Amino acid sequence: MSDRYRGVLQLESLNNTEVFPYLNLRPIKTRRGYNPEADAKHRIVLIVDTPADDIQSTTERLSKELRPGWHALFWNDAGKHVVFRGKVFELPLKEEDAPEKYAEARRHGTADGVQVQYLGFQPPVH
Repeated sequence: MSDRYRGVLQLESLNNTEVFPYLNLRPIKTRRGYNPEADAKHRIVLIVDTPADDIQSTTERLSKELRPGWHALFWNDAGKHVVFRGKVFELPLKEEDAPEKYAEARRHGTADGVQVQYLGFQPPVH
């Protein structure tokens, strides 16, 4: 899998959903949800796939399109890319290999308005 990255992001995290086709992300799974108490009542979570050769340009472009308080996660067997508005963190797969990098990414996410419980940076279990 190291020639490709998987990613997870919520469609409503984008400032403009019309940029999605230009991000070189191929949706492989979509989950829809509805929560009448949430700010965003309808939720679309996308599991996406992108070539490893494009991960830098894709995550940099995505970082310009994310709304504050949101993030996206990309991973493969070589590492993770955590994308916030205006900032991308490259992390090893295991937190114990670089705890200071994980801590820096969490501080940035918290400052950007991401709730602490969403800053585990673990790929979803399917």
